[in-house]
Amino acid sequence: MPVKYKKSQKTKDKKTGKEVTEHFYIKQLSKDALETMYKESKPKVRLKILNELQKRKVKEFGRSN
Repeated sequence: MPVKYKKSQKTKDKKTGKEVTEHFYIKQLSKDALETMYKESKPKVRLKILNELQKRKVKEFGRSN
């Protein structure tokens, strides 16, 4: 299962009246967005972001806080 950075949201579509679920996966974010989120997030989410950057083989982003 993909890693999420926040809970999914259910919203109601105004035109059709159907519920639409929006998921927030880390793999969908750009490298720049991940780096800015890293500075503002909690330790649990920081670890998820570091794992994603390591999976993408980003070398210039270090583990310094």
